[in-house]
Amino acid sequence: MKKALSILLLLCLLAGICGAAAAEEAPKALDFPKGGVIFTVPDFVEDMPGMLFSIADTGETSYKSGILYAYALYLPRTAEELAAMNEQLKPFAADPNGLSEEVEQAYLAFMEPRTELFLVIGLGEGKTWENDVLTTDGAEKLKEPVRIGENDGFTYYLTTFKPEYVRERLANVSTEMQESFISVTDQLMEHPELFSLKERDKSDQPPEPGKKIEFEATDYDGNPVTSADLTAGSKVTVITFWQTFCEPCKREMPELDRLAQEYGGKGLNVVSCVCDASTEELLEKAKGIIGEYHFRNIKLTRSMLEALPFSGTPASYFLDGEGKVLDYPIAGRIPEDYTAALEDYLNGKTDQFQALIMQKVNGGETPQPTEGEQTYTVRVVDQIGD
Repeated sequence: MKKALSILLLLCLLAGICGAAAAEEAPKALDFPKGGVIFTVPDFVEDMPGMLFSIADTGETSYKSGILYAYALYLPRTAEELAAMNEQLKPFAADPNGLSEEVEQAYLAFMEPRTELFLVIGLGEGKTWENDVLTTDGAEKLKEPVRIGENDGFTYYLTTFKPEYVRERLANVSTEMQESFISVTDQLMEHPELFSLKERDKSDQPPEPGKKIEFEATDYDGNPVTSADLTAGSKVTVITFWQTFCEPCKREMPELDRLAQEYGGKGLNVVSCVCDASTEELLEKAKGIIGEYHFRNIKLTRSMLEALPFSGTPASYFLDGEGKVLDYPIAGRIPEDYTAALEDYLNGKTDQFQALIMQKVNGGETPQPTEGEQTYTVRVVDQIGD
């Protein structure tokens, strides 16, 4: 699908406009199946001018990561503006891929002034707000969290963004709308009971290690590419998914380039897949970010997303020369962290790839015995690679 992420937003927008063209018709609840959360929309949110929609239902950020997210986006547009955009989009409701360039540009501009109404973050066993949230990019913009409850081994927290960040994100709308939104987020933080927890949908999981996957994609010039084209002749193919606005993704690029040059002759193939190059402008931006790096570049398609699902960027999959998945995807990991594990695999070690990576990432060096002691370290791998 040539406009994957734009189309996703478009479908959400069409659904939201058709179902809530006026404020009084706004949805009474927002459901986050993967996150395991239901948000009951109160009157003070319904009365806000604009639109609320939930496209960020990621569940766990990666397989067995122990961290999950669910959040709703707010679009500060009036009912009249929504209705006008709806008229432009209606002809493409049945076939979003037929969206014209002119309407798509108008739609992207329409969607620009948006921000998160709230974030629900679930932390699994051993995860803490201090060590696993506050250390991430952008965490300084979050308010102090409020605990919602526990479910399925996760402790859920509610937070919103601080006023200064909201004003930055909504700089193109009126001050009145900005302050109205900030007031609503303040009220939400006082009512965590609006968020109820339920059983999570765990059906959309990454492919099991050893499964052969197939997909079709295109390169930056629109030429067709298959999974067999990308993996044939290599011991390991690293496919990294990224987006043009994602700063952690960009910081990975030099390391990916180092891997491509240093290990290309040893059987490694590096492929970067941009997820948001749905317009010529974004494609040119992607090309500018990639520059002269020494790896192959392709664009995301529905076929790829179905074969190699992921919930956030950057995310990397590892495939062997036959197109079989080596192990579960690595999310948000700078490539230098798994270089040693990659060397082992390229040199013929048959250990579980994920176990090797996590051993390196978690600092799993063998403890040195003190005088008079003999220390043994035993590492085992269960059936899912942990």
